[in-house]
Amino acid sequence: MKNVEVFLSLITAFALFCTSFISCSQKKEEKKQNSFSEMNLNPYKDAVPLEIDENVPKSGANHFRAEEGEICILFGYGFNEKDFYEKVISDLGEKFGLEEDGGIIFPVIYPDDLKNRIMNLYDLIENKVLRGLLIFGAPENTHYMVAKLQDLWDGELPFPVFSFFPQDDALGEEATANFVLEYERTINEETGSLDTDHSHDSEMQNLILNAVRYVAFLPGPLPSDSELHLHVQTIVGNLPVHRYTDSATGLQAMNHFVLELAD
Repeated sequence: MKNVEVFLSLITAFALFCTSFISCSQKKEEKKQNSFSEMNLNPYKDAVPLEIDENVPKSGANHFRAEEGEICILFGYGFNEKDFYEKVISDLGEKFGLEEDGGIIFPVIYPDDLKNRIMNLYDLIENKVLRGLLIFGAPENTHYMVAKLQDLWDGELPFPVFSFFPQDDALGEEATANFVLEYERTINEETGSLDTDHSHDSEMQNLILNAVRYVAFLPGPLPSDSELHLHVQTIVGNLPVHRYTDSATGLQAMNHFVLELAD
């Protein structure tokens, strides 16, 4: 009798395991069905740099639809001064429309909107159909949040992730973003973080707008190939960009780029 009870207990436990496994699989499949990549827009495999037309979009908020994918923009360290991000968000709202108005721009301010925890961004966007994730001034551990998003997609996100001037771990950012862009540093500066306020730099507003325009027309993430440098240079504009070179090894990073500080 006791053996029968043990056998029944094992059967019950196995059934519960199967139910849990199927539920998790269905949830992941639902994520994929709601993705930007499932809308007959395949991620880039052979990417070709796009030209940025300053007159695009011409029809403002009506030009793009939120159901086709939103662009999440994180305003982090150096970009979270109120006067700065309010102006940028207003400009983006006029051109692309804000999510709250049926547009595609979903701005998030760190730390105010995330209660000082970057991992809370995951909760805000995990169920959204995203066209892209643009991170400006990534705080510490941002790459863990992106890695958690990657886990929903078997390690490969179907939308581009660009990281500009992060305060997060460089290797972590390289591993989770299509590309990382920051100012060129001296050897001494490489040992610490370069805490720069970008809110008074007029070039930063243009950079953010260019990045949004670029992502809006990309069908998927950018691969780390020979064309990536051209993509980054197109987004940045006239400022010279080159690949980051590790001062200790002399090796160049595939998806980490730097530009010179303005005099």
